[in-house]
Amino acid sequence: MTTITVRGLTPEVKTSIQVAAARAGRSMEEEIRQCLAAQYPPSGSLLEALAEVRKITGGVNLPTIPRTVDHQRVEF
Repeated sequence: MTTITVRGLTPEVKTSIQVAAARAGRSMEEEIRQCLAAQYPPSGSLLEALAEVRKITGGVNLPTIPRTVDHQRVEF
């Protein structure tokens, strides 16, 4: 399991998390886990995730780089 440290939360945000956690009957840590899981549901495979990013961004057009050295073929 991954550990994430979040620095610089305002006291107001912390209080909001505490209140939400108390209303739901869970710890602040569990409340944050639930919020993150709801916001970022697991996608299928890495390939599916990359395809989704490509669909959103329109893909990337990389320039064709011409070869600058003409290598000789090696015969064995």
